[in-house]
Amino acid sequence: MTLERGGPGLSPEADRGSRLTIGHAEGMPLAFANIYTDLAEVLRARKEGRTADPLATHFPTAVDGLRSIAAIRAAVDSAKDGGKWVDARPPSLR
Repeated sequence: MTLERGGPGLSPEADRGSRLTIGHAEGMPLAFANIYTDLAEVLRARKEGRTADPLATHFPTAVDGLRSIAAIRAAVDSAKDGGKWVDARPPSLR
């Protein structure tokens, strides 16, 4: 089954985040636009004293970014050491 924008079987989250058809070259920038839109909704809701749209609360956090950078660093360290297994967790989360 191929999932595509507006197609059957999409979750509300997927339907909300789909703007272009599958494989479109503009998909990457629009993925970031979805994150920025969701973050703006959460910040606006906080400022207005209301609950944010639950579909807008699934953006990456600072901890997600920290884990991503730690994983990249671990891959580099592993490659430098001949593929040896290294701990990919950020030191602050070990």
